[in-house]
Amino acid sequence: LGLIVIDEEQESAYKQEATPRYQARSLAERLALEHDALVLLGSATPSVETYWRSEQDEIERVELTERVGPARSGGDRAALALPEVEIIDLRRELHRGNATLLSDPLHDLLHDTLRRGEQAMLLLNRRGMATIVICSSCGTTVQCPHCDIPLVYHQDRRILLCHRCNYRTRPEQHCGVCGGLLDYFGAGTQRVESEVKRAFPEARVLRWDRDSVSRQGGHARMLKAVEAGDVDIVVGTQMIAKGFDLPMVTAVGVIHADALLHLPDFRSAERTFQLVTQVAGRAGRRTSGGRVIVQSYSPRHYAITAAARHDFRGFYEAEIAFRRRHRYPPFTRLARYTVRHKDEETCREQCEEMALRLARHLDNLGVDGDLLGPAPAFTSKIRGEHQWQIVLRAKSDDFDCLLDGLPTHPAWTVDVDPQSML
Repeated sequence: LGLIVIDEEQESAYKQEATPRYQARSLAERLALEHDALVLLGSATPSVETYWRSEQDEIERVELTERVGPARSGGDRAALALPEVEIIDLRRELHRGNATLLSDPLHDLLHDTLRRGEQAMLLLNRRGMATIVICSSCGTTVQCPHCDIPLVYHQDRRILLCHRCNYRTRPEQHCGVCGGLLDYFGAGTQRVESEVKRAFPEARVLRWDRDSVSRQGGHARMLKAVEAGDVDIVVGTQMIAKGFDLPMVTAVGVIHADALLHLPDFRSAERTFQLVTQVAGRAGRRTSGGRVIVQSYSPRHYAITAAARHDFRGFYEAEIAFRRRHRYPPFTRLARYTVRHKDEETCREQCEEMALRLARHLDNLGVDGDLLGPAPAFTSKIRGEHQWQIVLRAKSDDFDCLLDGLPTHPAWTVDVDPQSML
């Protein structure tokens, strides 16, 4: 073995979420060490931790400073300009009376793209037609009875679906609490598809998300339709954001760039920057002149503005300052403890008992660390069980010694270096 290549190294999918919870990047480095081989981590938007390691000279950084263009007659390749990105403040669109999902500039971009016979992609990283169903009288939200999260309305199948446990039920017109009328709010890819078809009835629109892939015959058939020019506008989730090289796509729109930005996870800004940057890279991959429109309610957030400039370094400097200030990786390491129980009070008591054991463990070793929690997890109920969590945090240099004799229990899930805090 001489070389291991890990492309899109920033992807959280490289972390195994079931036991054993290993990180494939770390495993690759260990394997390469045993074989005296080289590991090549590739990414246009590397993880903050990986870039930090290159700043500390733990790994060597090699940068490609130009975007590779199509091959010319002589066999060489010219540099290709990155697409122009425009940020649209959705608050101003609302003040102007435009409550649709398509801002006026995005509507105009789609119109011009269709007129030229080119293709466009629209990203919204959320499935379904309406993401929340609320009673107009008492304000009750229709939730999954097993997970306590809002059910999402899928119009094509006429069902309310839980994206956690797959619970499904038929939509009702009236509230089960007070009998009032139910209103459907929020937006998913189905609603984007519906609005695009209404705005451009002549356009051939393809929705590309987890719900549509199986019904459309799989990714390969959908990709073939786009490459053949049988589709004018692709509406999809993060499935369409990276990996595709589609020569006729010259326009990209990000419907809500804030979808991931304000989740209670310290990596939310990083994931927003990566997703927006990656999907913007789908535009203009054969000739210069591609255009991208990013719609946001937080147009001045550094993750949004840096993505619009294709500026990884600018994003990294703002993000690493945030991580240093709040003691998040790479300056510390984390271990996330989660426990589930059908009785919430029992769940809380078990969590408090484990917190005491962890605190004693830190004290006995004299390690500079702290505990976040115990507290209900972001998803506080899953499949009928309540879920609580504790996050153990300590300096990176001290963390390995914590793992020896780390308190645990068979009922608990312990995830060292978690990729998600949700």
